[in-house]
Amino acid sequence: YLKCISKQDEWQNKMIEILENLNIQSKYRHILRINTKECLYRIPVDKILYIKFENRHSVFYMNYEIKHEIPRTLKEIYDMLDPRFMYCYKSYIVNIECIEKINKKERQIIMNDGTVIDDVSLSYLKEIMKCI
Repeated sequence: YLKCISKQDEWQNKMIEILENLNIQSKYRHILRINTKECLYRIPVDKILYIKFENRHSVFYMNYEIKHEIPRTLKEIYDMLDPRFMYCYKSYIVNIECIEKINKKERQIIMNDGTVIDDVSLSYLKEIMKCI
C-alpha cells in the first residue's frame, strides 16, 4: 500500500511539473492579435525587433524591414506582450532577444539587424542589462 501511495505521489508531482511547463510556454504567444476599427492585425511576435510610438501610432519594426503602424498607445501594446519586451525609453519598446550590443557610454542599443536606438533612458538601460 505504501508503494502505491509513493508511486501515485511521484506521478502527481510529475503531472504538476508538466502542466506548469506547458503553462509557462503558453504565456509566450506566437501571434499578437490587435483588433482596431479598420483592421485585425496578426503580428508574429518572434519577428518584432522594436516598437516605437510616433504620430499617435505604435509602429512595429520587424525583421526584413517590414513595418506595421497601429493606432494604439504603447502602453496598450506593452500590456499585450511577454517579458522579452521591455521599455528602453518612454516611446520605445525593444525585444531583448534581438539586442546585439549595448553601448553603455553612448546609451545606445544596437539591434541584430544593425538598427541603432539612440533614445535610451539610463534607468531603463539598467533594467535591460539585468535581463540579458
